[in-house]
Amino acid sequence: IQIAENAPLVEALKDVPQPERVLAAKLDGRLVPLAFVPERDGRLEWVTYADREGREVYRRTLQFILAMAVRELYANSRLAIGHSLGSGIYYDLFLDTPVNGEILGQIRRRMTEIVARNTPFVRRLVPRAEAAAFFTARAASDKVRLLENSDLDEVSIYENSGWAEIGSHPLAPATGAITRFELKSYSPGFLLLFPSAQDFTVPTTIGLTAKLFHVYQESQAWGKIQGVANVGRLNELNRGGGMSELIKVGECLHEKKIADLADAIAARRGQVRLVMIAGPSSSGKTTLAKRLAIHLRVNGVRPVMISMDNYFCDRDQCPRDEAGNFDFESLEALDVALFNRQLETLLTGGEVTLPRFDFISGKREMNWRPLHLEDDQLMIVEGIHGLNDQLSAQIPGPSKFLIYISALTQLTLDDHNRI
Repeated sequence: IQIAENAPLVEALKDVPQPERVLAAKLDGRLVPLAFVPERDGRLEWVTYADREGREVYRRTLQFILAMAVRELYANSRLAIGHSLGSGIYYDLFLDTPVNGEILGQIRRRMTEIVARNTPFVRRLVPRAEAAAFFTARAASDKVRLLENSDLDEVSIYENSGWAEIGSHPLAPATGAITRFELKSYSPGFLLLFPSAQDFTVPTTIGLTAKLFHVYQESQAWGKIQGVANVGRLNELNRGGGMSELIKVGECLHEKKIADLADAIAARRGQVRLVMIAGPSSSGKTTLAKRLAIHLRVNGVRPVMISMDNYFCDRDQCPRDEAGNFDFESLEALDVALFNRQLETLLTGGEVTLPRFDFISGKREMNWRPLHLEDDQLMIVEGIHGLNDQLSAQIPGPSKFLIYISALTQLTLDDHNRI
């Protein structure tokens, strides 16, 4: 493709079928907005909603439009972005009255109007001090705090019809590119729902999210208690020498959670014989298992720890992924039948010989060490498939206590931008 010197990438769209589907571009692998002016030749790839990067551009642009609509309708309100939930993102809206269907209807209609205007997003790269002054004039204290406690020399700002945001990520060329979305009440706030990646329709259900939402709300509340509601506050605290205290409180809260788990398990003494700990790689499953075991001993419960890693099939029997690589995270990479047999034997008073997997040779040693459970003992088993029913299908539900651990919660950059 040839374009004129000093011309933006959007000039190259004229020969592209369905140019309205293009949200951004990748130039030599770098994601850039369509207004980007290339300074040299390069490899160009168009980005649409079918691409992971395109969906991120769409969502961030939609978030901009939502913030813009709320400010136009409720100038003195505060809109605060939260966590992803289902196929959308949770928001809090602080008004004089609770968020209801009428308010969401007004916001949705205004968002639709903004989309129909099809006004362009203008990106400016400005010195950090100038950006701080810009947002100070707009009483955006969350953004000012973020900038004042940053070491960036320059900041990217996106503007549209008098509304502005810090733009760390490309946006679509204009509001008209955002054609589908939905707002759904989710007390005490609401959800901004995005189209499906498969068929571009907006799903109306978000699945079972009550426990997940409780964790998010709890994390947000603790952040407020410690004075750390966003990254700007965190950096401000760090520069003021308060990080050590923050870490100590965080560690103490984590320890209290583990103690609460141990209390709950001990309260079901005699019934719970198996504690299953699941979570993604590097989430802290093993550390949690060891600390939980200590707290259980304080409660007079004697736990025995078993690692599911020792139940891996021999390497030559491990399934492979689409690229032909070993898929160690597949349930089929584990000898589920052996695991179930040994669990059932242990829980009915029998004795088993535990296996041990050698990760260097890729072989499982079957005669590692014998194990027998006493009547007052229970097992703690940790692994990424800990919550999968197939892993312990032979064990009745009341005998199991399931725990999920993950670094789920995160800080937002400011009121309208997530990490």
